[in-house]
Amino acid sequence: MKFQHARKSLWLMVVVVAAAAAAVAYVSLNHQRGLDAFLSAADIGDCAAIDRMLASDAKIIEARDRFGRSALHLAARHGNLDVVKSLINRGADVGAQDESGQTPLHLALREDYVDVALALISAGACIYTENKQGMSCVDCCCSEETRKKITAAYQPSAIGEAADQVVRESKQIMNTPRSHLGLAGQAMKDAKEAINEAYRK
Repeated sequence: MKFQHARKSLWLMVVVVAAAAAAVAYVSLNHQRGLDAFLSAADIGDCAAIDRMLASDAKIIEARDRFGRSALHLAARHGNLDVVKSLINRGADVGAQDESGQTPLHLALREDYVDVALALISAGACIYTENKQGMSCVDCCCSEETRKKITAAYQPSAIGEAADQVVRESKQIMNTPRSHLGLAGQAMKDAKEAINEAYRK
């Protein structure tokens, strides 16, 4: 009798665990479908769907595809300006980098979507951010005319400009002969001081 009772309890426990696992799998699958639908809407430029999904789940803006691209990456890559603006207004990270180090600005400039690039820059995207191949966003410009427009539109904050200066100084150090490293070190100190000064302002 006790054996049958224990057996029934064990069977019931197995059923409960299996049901819980199935429920978790179902929720996980539906969540993944939601992320995929959100990224797909950004990819094709469905602004209404983007707004609707963000209204029901603001955290979905952090979704990434298997290449590490955000919805903003996908919208910028296809020149979907309305979606780009909507995502920026909802707090999308304009400086986000995918697995290859590309930012949304890299992708917009690679396809010569100047309006999208300008929207990203006005939201704080840096034109000097480099991907893993060492190409900055401005290096991706399709023409000299585009490069001039982008460079003219870029007006970093004092802190952003100081950070850009550190990047430029670091590149110089990498290409500096050992005999000149003392001068390069001084340049880095100057750049650090520029950042501290920007923060004090």
